[in-house]
Amino acid sequence: SSGINAEYGGFTWNRIIMPGEHKYDGYVKVRALEETVANLEQKITENVYDQNVNTIKQYANSTEGTLDIFQWRVLKIIHNKGQIVDLDDEIVQWILSDREVLEMFMTSGDVQDNKYKKALTILADLIREDPLIKTEPLRMRLAVATALTFSTNVRSMAVSRNYINWMARYKSYLQLSDEGVLYEQFYKGTAWHLRYVVGSWQTEEEHAWARANTPEGYDDPAKVPNGCHPMIRYKLRNDDDVSVHTNNYYYKLPVTMKAIHEIGGVCGAISK
Repeated sequence: SSGINAEYGGFTWNRIIMPGEHKYDGYVKVRALEETVANLEQKITENVYDQNVNTIKQYANSTEGTLDIFQWRVLKIIHNKGQIVDLDDEIVQWILSDREVLEMFMTSGDVQDNKYKKALTILADLIREDPLIKTEPLRMRLAVATALTFSTNVRSMAVSRNYINWMARYKSYLQLSDEGVLYEQFYKGTAWHLRYVVGSWQTEEEHAWARANTPEGYDDPAKVPNGCHPMIRYKLRNDDDVSVHTNNYYYKLPVTMKAIHEIGGVCGAISK
């Protein structure tokens, strides 16, 4: 099939291309994406088809092969979902052509529902905000972790209708790392590890409260997980005899860590 109305790669041209003055620009970007994916697929095939195992390994482990494979993978996913990525964007070009950041982006854990377009957009926006991500390893790992984690919205535990702001989360941990108040493990963690850090359901205010109220003797990486037990009273009913299994246990207040500490809870509260 051919022409602008044709079905191609899982989507319809007229459905994806924006109307009005943006129509041609959208068409050009779609064509550029599909041509890039096709060219990468052809190049990879030429380098692995009918080759011995050692030759394939050599190609796959080389910078050229690594970039080819990861570029093809991420752009193929985006294309198959009927989405557009601006391949002329300077920051996007840098991400796709830098082995360290692209390999980290593609090997630091699962992306829910293959939302790589959103993850790529977040990472590009973080770099625009903080260009030092390109050269400072910790910032790069933190940025990649943030982009991958927030490709799916992270809800606040205290107020489930609210979402954690990914830019604020990145800047918060960057500031805390500069202030030296974080455990040593933070500075050593990979992007995969840091996803568990930035993906916290608690707000920055709750993090500050937790740091200030960790029981004495538990302010240590090996002991802090057990600090929740002395901080929370295990109670099936609150002080007004309301069951934990109702919506009124926390008096319809935001279920912050401070509220859990003061009112109590059961196993779910302790785990949070």
